[in-house]
Order: sequence, then C-alpha cells, then structure tokens
Amino acid sequence: MISRQAAAAAAIAAGVVAIYALRLDHAVGLLVDDSWYVVLTKALAEGQGLRLVSSAAAQILPAVPPGFPAILSPVFLINPSFPGNLIWLKLISVLAMLAAGVVCWLDLTRHREVPPPQALLLTAATLITPALVFLATSTVMAECVFTFAQLLTVFLVERARRGSDDSNGRAVIAGLAGAAAILIRVPGAAVVAAAIVYLVVGGRWRQAAVLGVTVAVCVAPWFWYAQAHQPTAEERLAHGGTIAFSYQQLVAMRRPGDVRSGEITPADRVVRAQRNIAGILSRDVGGILIPAFYRGPSESGQEVLSIVGGTAQVGSMGRGAAIAAMSLVLSGVMLIGWLGARREWLSMPALLTGASLALIVLVGSQTFRYLVPLAPYLLLFLWRGLGRGAVARIAVLCLLGFNLLDHTYYIHQKLTGTPGWLADAAAIDEVLDWMSANVTEPGAVASNNPGLVFLRTGRKAVANANPSRSAWQALGVRYVVALHPAEEPQPTLGPKTLFRTANGRLWIVQIFTDGESVQLTSSDSRH
Repeated sequence: MISRQAAAAAAIAAGVVAIYALRLDHAVGLLVDDSWYVVLTKALAEGQGLRLVSSAAAQILPAVPPGFPAILSPVFLINPSFPGNLIWLKLISVLAMLAAGVVCWLDLTRHREVPPPQALLLTAATLITPALVFLATSTVMAECVFTFAQLLTVFLVERARRGSDDSNGRAVIAGLAGAAAILIRVPGAAVVAAAIVYLVVGGRWRQAAVLGVTVAVCVAPWFWYAQAHQPTAEERLAHGGTIAFSYQQLVAMRRPGDVRSGEITPADRVVRAQRNIAGILSRDVGGILIPAFYRGPSESGQEVLSIVGGTAQVGSMGRGAAIAAMSLVLSGVMLIGWLGARREWLSMPALLTGASLALIVLVGSQTFRYLVPLAPYLLLFLWRGLGRGAVARIAVLCLLGFNLLDHTYYIHQKLTGTPGWLADAAAIDEVLDWMSANVTEPGAVASNNPGLVFLRTGRKAVANANPSRSAWQALGVRYVVALHPAEEPQPTLGPKTLFRTANGRLWIVQIFTDGESVQLTSSDSRH
C-alpha cells in the first residue's frame, strides 16, 4: 500500500513535470547570452573548439567556461538542425531541475533536519520558482544545470564530512562535482570555497585538501588554456559585447562590456557593493520568493531580465516602497533563519550563501541571476526563521500557492493567446526569416544579438557596441540588425532601411549605401 508521503511526492512530481512541459516554448536568444551558449555548443559539436565561430572578426575564445556547451553538445551531434533541436536543448535544463529536486529533498531530510513533509514543500517551492522555470523553458541558459551542480556538491560534501576519517573517495567525488560547477559557471568557485572551509572547520583537513586538489586538477587545464589563448584587447573590441571580456574584466568596468566607461575605482567598488546589497535585500529576495507581487502572470519568470537597479526596466515589473518593504521583511526573516542558531553559522548552506554574496556584491550588472541558484537555501532559511512550525508551513504553502497561480495563468495565456515574451520571440523570428529570404548580397552583420543572427541566417556578425565606419568596413559589415530596440545607425554610415516590424522597434538596415566600396572578406559570406 502506498504511503501518504509517497502519494504526496508522486502528486508533486507530476505537477512539477506538467508545469515544465506546458511552459516549454520555442523562444531562444532573447537574453542574448543563451544564443552565445548555442553558438558555442554548435562549435564544439562540429569540432571547431570553444570559439565564437559566429564572429565576423577573429573567432576568439569566449569569456564563459566550456561546461554548459559541452553538456549541450550531444544534442547537436544527434540533431544538428537549429532551431529544430531547440526543445531538446531546453530539456537538458528541465531534467537538471528535476534532478535538483531529488538532491534537494535528500539534502533537506538527511542533513538539514527538515521533516519529510516540510522537505517536500520546500523542494516543490524551489522547483516551481518562476525564475527557474522560465530559465529552463524559455531560454537556453546555464543557471538550471548550475543549480543542480551546486546542490549536488553541497550534498556530496556533507557525505564526505560525515563519513569515516579516511573517506578520501567521497572527497574526490565532491571535488568532481565542485569542479563541474566552476566549469559550468565561474561563480561555482563559491561552493568550492565554502566546501573547503566547511571541511576544515569540521576537522577534516585531509578531505579538504583532497577536494581542493581534485578541483584544481580538473579546472586548472581550462584556465591555463584560456590564459594562453586569451584574445588581445583589439580582438575583444572588434567583436564587442560582454561575451568578449573575462569575468575579471567585466567586474573592473564601470559599465560591464563598455570599455569606454573606464575602470571602477576603489571608492566606486564600495558604492557598488552597498548598492548590490541593498538591491538584493529590498528587491531580489522578493523577486525570487514572491514574484507575482512584482508583475502580472503574462511576464511570469521575466524577473530574470526585468529586476534591475536604476532606471533600466523591461515590462511592467513593479517597484515602490511597499514591494521593497515586503522584500526587506522576507530578508530579515531569512537572516534570522541563517544566523539565529549558532550551530548553523558554519553550515554548508550558510557558508555557500556567504561566499556567493561575496562574489555578487562585486558585479556591476544585474545581481538577480546570481542569486537564483540559491533559491533552495533562501527557502530553507525562511522556514527556519519562521520557527519551523505551523507558521512556517503556512508561509511556504502560501508561496507555493502564489507561484502555482502564476504558472496557471501564464499557461492559460500561452494556450489561448501570446504572452509578451513569445510575442517578442515571434517578432525576432519575423526579422530573421525576412533577412534569410530577402537579403541575398554578401556582407557581415552588426547586431545587438549577433549570435542569434549567425544561428538563424548563417551570416558572421559582431556586436553593435562600438559603431565605427573604418572598423566595420575592414570587417565587411554591410548590415545592422536590431533584435531588440536600439538606436539606428548614424547618417555618416550611409544607412538604408530594408525592413522594419509593424511596431517599428526591430529593423534591418543596410549601411555603406553612399557609393563607397567595401572590401568583403571570406568570412563575410553566408554559409
């Protein structure tokens, strides 16, 4: 006879699978970074190495590590047709989230003293966090696979510490998981740092050393290779965009990706850290736990893109004193759950959260996406901060209810109409389909989404970040394509509009139509 707990787990699993399945769509590239992941996946699968093969300039080594494209590459080996293989690419992230749910439940019940019924609720709340569902079903981003790798590392580190004194094998396995996290996303260094500290504090010096050596052996070859093959400053500028710059370079810029903004000063770093901390507490925490309070269901999950500081904003993402106050209250409760019990101060979730925050406060761009993989631990801290009893259960049930309604309304809109995200994707398809069918002359492209231009049209492209007549002529750039709203080329470039969407926001412009000849290189041809 099936127990009530098993039946509840089966029902939750079925509901989670249904949400992910019904939210899967054919949108890709709207975050820009996910089109780069697909370009790199294609390059690896075709044996060209981890290079920006889409570039009209030098095919430079990208800023991102190879882990996520390597995980996706078997999809291109089996089915190289893009976007025909898009759903299969997204299924990797969906499966990673389902696996993360299993690891999360095991960790909560075995290592965090959470009763199984509450662990089920916390796991379900993690899995249907709209930001994570959105990243898995509407993008090809690395966060979901990274979340799984990070959770798995935490679980395996606990097994190493709680094993026998000579359990070096467990430390090796935990080190392999930690190395995978770093090779998927550089911020994975936080979970490795937390693991080493956790083992040392627990008196497991040998396991800490074994784990550290394992990570170094796995990760060092890539970083040595990246150091030996790093692009020159001229090559980075010629391509443009954040993908051309390393994590360290982006952190050092006033505006990440914009070399002209200059390097940040020590005083500015302090201001940035203060701003990031304030944003995390008053904005990002609420955006992860109660996103339905920030925007309508038609934008479900788009807080990944829309929750930013300053005036930059996409969609109708809500702001104001009331929303900030709610996020601050939730943050305060979580801090109580994190720091309220002294024995929890040096737990793996606490150390990982602290190490991650130490990295997040350095970034000059959106902090939200860096915080999303910590969702299971934010929920754990919230549950603890509310006393672990009836109040905590009711609070988690409320969060579950809000997110279930959010997904339900979004899925209804998706089935009966076209939510804004999918409408944006359709507009991009319209531009690129028109270009493929009607632009027959050779020439490279400058775009605010060059990776997607290459994937859909075969044309080499660079970022429309540093418009220069002489530079673009040297690269054979003949077209400028806006796949999200942007300023049109200056008259000095001799522009001629070829296509514009009905709302006028996206367009294709041919440049150098003023009679001046342009020398085209072999890389500019379509293929």
